[in-house]
Amino acid sequence: MVNEGGSMNNTVTMIAVGDITLISKSKGNPFKNVIHILKGKDIVFGNLEVVLTSNGTPVKKRTVLRTEPEKAWYLHEAGFNIMNIANNHILDYGTDGYYSTIRTLKQYGIHYVGIMGSDRYIIIRKKGVRIGILAYSSSNIVTVRGIKSMVRDVRDLKKNVDVLIVSLHWGIEYTPYPTPAQQKLARKLIDHGADIILGHHPHVVQGLERYKNGLIVYSLGNFQFDLRIDNMYKYEGTDKGLVVELALLHKGLKDYRVIPIKINDDYEPVEMEPEEKRKFLAYLKHIQQQLESSSVSEGKWLIEAAELYLKSNVEAFADVIRKLGFLGLLILLTWIIRPLTLKTLVGLIIKNLLPLKSNIWNVTIYS
Repeated sequence: MVNEGGSMNNTVTMIAVGDITLISKSKGNPFKNVIHILKGKDIVFGNLEVVLTSNGTPVKKRTVLRTEPEKAWYLHEAGFNIMNIANNHILDYGTDGYYSTIRTLKQYGIHYVGIMGSDRYIIIRKKGVRIGILAYSSSNIVTVRGIKSMVRDVRDLKKNVDVLIVSLHWGIEYTPYPTPAQQKLARKLIDHGADIILGHHPHVVQGLERYKNGLIVYSLGNFQFDLRIDNMYKYEGTDKGLVVELALLHKGLKDYRVIPIKINDDYEPVEMEPEEKRKFLAYLKHIQQQLESSSVSEGKWLIEAAELYLKSNVEAFADVIRKLGFLGLLILLTWIIRPLTLKTLVGLIIKNLLPLKSNIWNVTIYS
């Protein structure tokens, strides 16, 4: 347990943000426009979507992300004290890059959670409140065995903490709603003791849900991200994200608020202007209403997500084949026969053949 002291019976303030690469166009701290939001909070948490290393050999995949270890100073300067490293990029430079990343975070006094052994969780004591954070990437949770293991972890850790947060690197990129399977899993984790779910990976905001006494943030979206990576700027919503501020007590979540941000031309987060913020919060409320009413069925999701899911993946695999040749083609064939791919193909056929009376995605970010 990390014991950071403080007086008893006070509210612990926590900030959670989405994906971070520490890569921007300008020099200096990429968080300079939002430091006033982050500073002074007891816990500042984000997803580190990059390897901190100057050496090593990149693995063979479509996208590998690396930046200079000294840029971790920007995290420290902005107030970050816990980073999620359970994601699909932490091993982009193999185990050498992984260990370089955790050494660097330690050097700057930043805790980390995720990936290996006992590192999948951390317990921090702030103002007398014991806060546990568990972290998983999608590769850990796609099987029945993986889900059972997560539930067991949640039950076991909840016995030793007052507030339990589960960080999940999961979901389908660029889609504004989580899948029904994600919603089912998130609710199950709350049922078994989690207080808060913090999701990331889709690179867009996917809405929030109040479920029982818990809060589920399906995707925080991008926070500080170079949108040139994988031509991400072509997809609606990748330049927007959420800062979620949580108020935590011994008995769990007291309250929360959301602060919408956007990514500027230097790929750095800034607060939205009032009118843009109003529109984005209305969009977010629409998604939340759909989620809390459980109106996003698997059929609806597959029909609405089909075109976006297939398009983004075909573009990705075109890059993979160019880089890896025949190996990339084999990976593409493996993807084609995945159940989700086959289901979305059926969804695309249905969407084009049948007149649909309703569209769950009938509110856009810019409406």
